[in-house]
Amino acid sequence: MKNEFRKNLNDFKNSGATKKSYHYSIEYDGGLFNDFDLHNSIGKVDYSMTITKSYRSINYGLFTRTEVVYTALVTVSDYYNFDEYRNPSSFSNKMNNWGYNRQKDGIIKPYYWDATFVYQEFAVLF
Repeated sequence: MKNEFRKNLNDFKNSGATKKSYHYSIEYDGGLFNDFDLHNSIGKVDYSMTITKSYRSINYGLFTRTEVVYTALVTVSDYYNFDEYRNPSSFSNKMNNWGYNRQKDGIIKPYYWDATFVYQEFAVLF
């Protein structure tokens, strides 16, 4: 996800826009986002990022410095559930099926979660 974040931030900086939003679903499937723990615990998440561009001036007495401020509001979210029974050919699928059966029996309850954070980056204008 870090690579997607940086790619979106660079795209925004080059776009000339003052505000832009990005929305994706990211699957931790062993491909681009290769992470065994995330693949087995989360699997797939929704990711949204809204970036805005603003300016701030800092007065140093004899001179004023102006900076561009890039602010990214990022939200990662998921509905955590076991929605399908899978071919038990791998450890991941066997663990999924264990959870699927517990959920079907009412032992595990699906739930929605999200995490939001703000990231800021500054660039000095002369």
